[in-house]
Amino acid sequence: MSTIPEIDVCGVNSNGNSCPGAGSGGYYYRCCSSAGHCGPKNAEQGNEMYCGAGCQPGYGLCDPDRPVPADPTTPPRISTDSTCGPIVNKRCPTGQCCSGSNFCGTGVDFCGAENWCQVNYGTCHK
Repeated sequence: MSTIPEIDVCGVNSNGNSCPGAGSGGYYYRCCSSAGHCGPKNAEQGNEMYCGAGCQPGYGLCDPDRPVPADPTTPPRISTDSTCGPIVNKRCPTGQCCSGSNFCGTGVDFCGAENWCQVNYGTCHK
């Protein structure tokens, strides 16, 4: 069973949680979607799904035209704490996938294209 990280939920149906705007220039996890999820979580997700129609402005920034930040200039380190992706510039250990929510693991919740597996930060089954 999957658990949703606290950073992911936001809006009127989440006890009023706001999106933190983590990562380069506060780009990732900045918008609260109509479904109450913070995003985009990585470069594989488009702005529009989080920051476009239905975005909850009281719980994050609703700016679908904000430019994507540049990739980190240093190679990613190997993760030792199960976090991964461009926010922390960490790659998962060999055989693990980096999920769209920026956590290392195995199985469909981490490795599938439908869950925004990040090919530059781990293995993906796309």
